[in-house]
Amino acid sequence: MTSADHHLLTTNFYSTFPGEEFLTVSLPNYARERQLIIYKIVATVILCVVVMPVLLATKQTAVKDNPGDAADGAANENAIYDDAKAINKGSKNKKKRVKSKKSSQESTTETTTRETTATVINPITSNLLNILCIILVFIITFFNQNNLFPARTIVQTPVLTREECSHIIQMAHEAAERNSEIAKREKASLILEQTELVNEEDISSKSQSDGNNTQTFTPEQIELRKLNSIIKEPTGWKKDRHSSYPTTDLNYVVDPFTRDDRAYLAGKLNARLTPVIERTFGIARGALRASDIFVVRYDATKGRPQLRKHTDGSHLSFNILLNDEFEGGGTRFHNRFDGSYVDVNPDVGEALLSHADILHEGLATTKGTIQGGIRGGY
Repeated sequence: MTSADHHLLTTNFYSTFPGEEFLTVSLPNYARERQLIIYKIVATVILCVVVMPVLLATKQTAVKDNPGDAADGAANENAIYDDAKAINKGSKNKKKRVKSKKSSQESTTETTTRETTATVINPITSNLLNILCIILVFIITFFNQNNLFPARTIVQTPVLTREECSHIIQMAHEAAERNSEIAKREKASLILEQTELVNEEDISSKSQSDGNNTQTFTPEQIELRKLNSIIKEPTGWKKDRHSSYPTTDLNYVVDPFTRDDRAYLAGKLNARLTPVIERTFGIARGALRASDIFVVRYDATKGRPQLRKHTDGSHLSFNILLNDEFEGGGTRFHNRFDGSYVDVNPDVGEALLSHADILHEGLATTKGTIQGGIRGGY
């Protein structure tokens, strides 16, 4: 995939967004872009609603009958006829009477009609202008850098130091241990309450023969399978989230991270990641709300080594690599229009930011384990 399809950016990080000189491409001036959008939309509406109708309007003349003027004309005719009769006699009187009658009829014709002139626009032309206005507003809104650049851009930026990544991995391992202990206690309690529950081996074999777990087993049996899934290797890691695109992960909200753990990660992301999002995607920091944050792992020999092609359910997606003791891996971003793709392999502590609707996948880990990668969305 060419750089025109997906841009890769490299930035440095501070408590605020770094200087523009650290970027490898020029970013849009989002504030200016938004102003231009407003100006263009206002100009388009004025053009289609005011200017064009005036230029395309035509003058039409309407002729209307006036009964009052016709009555006056008839009275004038009678008066002229009587005058002519009193003054003239014989043939001369007859000729004048005829002339007066003709003159009277012409006067009557002029006075019984009235002309009115109006400037109108054809209804079809008016409807076409309205449709044109809507189309132009859509084009102005959609085809501008304020929308096109963020939708097609992949941002690669440092966010965490190697030491901070190691600390987050340790936090995840401790949370996994707590998760495993909780699962073991819940399993023991469930078996005590439901003594008729079959063991995991029976459930697994029955699952393979029936092929439909949710309809075959009772809720207690399904819960037992879920707890056993948490207890088995890698111990304490959830394996049933994201059912359509399953991952081995721990959620920072619902899984047993401590309050200090959550505050630590939130502080790092708010201080370093959100300023990058604000500048590269044009979204104000105050408008950002994390929809999902979790630590994920990929194992070459056990568990899941990769993540198949998918899009995310948020607006923006990010991935932060936490370790490099593995082979393979990486993220592949696909262009669904021409079938091309780009593979990105960030360094430890670097984040990949992209629009959530860009099709992507996690490439297979061929050796070792990606101990932890922070994934999430805004």
